[in-house]
Amino acid sequence: MLALRPLAALALGSLREHWRITLALLLGALLLSSTLAAVPIAHERLRDAALRDSLAAAAPGTLELRVTREGVALDRVAYQDAQAAVDQAVAVALGEAIAGQTRSGASGQLTLATVRGGEGPRANTIEDDLGQAVLRFRSDLEAHVTLLEGRAPEALPRGIGDPIPVLAAAGTASRAGLAPGMELVLVPRRATGVPPIPIIVAGIAAPDDPASPYWGGRPGLLERGAGGAFALWVPETTFFGALPDLLTRSSAAFEATYTVNPDAVRTGDVATIAARVRALPGQLAALGGAEVESDLARAIERAADVPGFDLPGLTLRFGQIAAAAGLLVFGAASLLAV
Repeated sequence: MLALRPLAALALGSLREHWRITLALLLGALLLSSTLAAVPIAHERLRDAALRDSLAAAAPGTLELRVTREGVALDRVAYQDAQAAVDQAVAVALGEAIAGQTRSGASGQLTLATVRGGEGPRANTIEDDLGQAVLRFRSDLEAHVTLLEGRAPEALPRGIGDPIPVLAAAGTASRAGLAPGMELVLVPRRATGVPPIPIIVAGIAAPDDPASPYWGGRPGLLERGAGGAFALWVPETTFFGALPDLLTRSSAAFEATYTVNPDAVRTGDVATIAARVRALPGQLAALGGAEVESDLARAIERAADVPGFDLPGLTLRFGQIAAAAGLLVFGAASLLAV
């Protein structure tokens, strides 16, 4: 025990003589330990930031999940019930990452034709076949188009008497020769036994921003429907009001598009979201043949796989930075000690 006292005295004397170097070593050790302790926190935050940047740069339509249902009866109550079930399943899959939803519907294909005016035995008979067309609605459409001519179509809750007001895209109007105020008919297939449906062109419009996420990477959506048919747009009230009165025993196709907020996706949630999205087709199959179209799971997995942000590599980089900083502190203290 007595032999230790001279050693202790020698050590204390050395510390007093070289206190700057001793302090530098302590500061370096503290810097290294605190830096390494911060690695897990910095790792998650850096990966989240890299993930957000990668998702924000994704191509239009990539961060979407689209649910389609075809051959569905044109009935508002049945549509709302099925849509509520789809909304709930998608909300569970995406969680807080869900940003918004756009709903749309389309009738079956109808023949767009002009009618002979005037009086006489051939009045109001079909004159020219302009091609195939579909009647469509899309939620919040008015906020994403600009009226070039005419007016927005009025809602028609019942299909009694008046022609159905429709909105046409500028390209559709140009190809079919349509103009505001023009009255035409939509002719169902003869097998349905449904008489021609009178329509009137209320206005001509164009998209405000074809590259907007609202269009889901489909800038031609305003002009064309499935199979290249002309798209004629009506309010949702008209679609579920006047159309069932006029298109009896007909069916429709519906689509719901859900978008993802890149800022709400965390690295730790990617695997869970991807697994739930991949499970959606099986969950929704019972809802009248609902189909899921999405590359979302693969897109967020690719975005999360950022090279250079793995935990071992990040620990090594932080250790190198801390060691370099410690050497600088040690060198500065050594110079002061001279």
